Amino acid sequence: MGRGRQRRREILQEKTRTLRTLWRGEPHLATNPLGETVDVRIVPRPVQKEVPIWITSAANPETFREAGAMGANVLTHLLGQTVEALEGKIATYREARAAAGHPGCGTVSLMLHTLVGDSDEEVHDLAREPMKRYLGASLNLAAAHLASVPFLKDPSRIDLAALTPDLVDETLEASFEKYFHMGSLMGSFEKCLETVARMEEIGVDEIACLIDFGLDPAVVSEGLENLGVVRKLSNPAPLRVPVRQTEPA
Repeated sequence: MGRGRQRRREILQEKTRTLRTLWRGEPHLATNPLGETVDVRIVPRPVQKEVPIWITSAANPETFREAGAMGANVLTHLLGQTVEALEGKIATYREARAAAGHPGCGTVSLMLHTLVGDSDEEVHDLAREPMKRYLGASLNLAAAHLASVPFLKDPSRIDLAALTPDLVDETLEASFEKYFHMGSLMGSFEKCLETVARMEEIGVDEIACLIDFGLDPAVVSEGLENLGVVRKLSNPAPLRVPVRQTEPA
């Protein structure tokens, strides 16, 4: 397993090439359990000529570069990175894609937790406690958000299990505030339209709206209707805003 982890990038590229070969219906030689070399093909043949592939990445610019070189799309988020940092990584992705000779610009999909309402205050109050519970339910998510809290200088050395309840609550509170104002599609119609415009400006092609973080179903339903309004009002070239449900990692 350790060797496989060390080769994970190489393995990803190998498996991606194999998947594309099979998808196109091209010959692919493999070894069966008897040690025999066989020609493997998939049936029925896919209608779509090429299989769309997204590589998930966030903090490491090298993954963006590799995705571009592979001609894949990118799925990313703002957990532990700023909008400005993401802008630079998207530029790296597109430069690598062009340098490798792949057609088009590829697709950058950005996951954002989403709730649209009549006012920032209303949405803030509705999302605050569910989002804090969501973040607090996973030590991995909590650790990533600790990294974005200014008063914690070296979060990587903090023993999360040893944190007092008050400090955990203060940390999650600070994380939520930063997330609400800088890393989500949460707030009024005006705020969310500004966010969409900003994401388009830095090169994001579509926003994957994460809606299932503990909200009441009635709130989710109303928020989806409001999201539809944001989608229609986004101009001049609205981003696609597919909805994704998510659970804490």
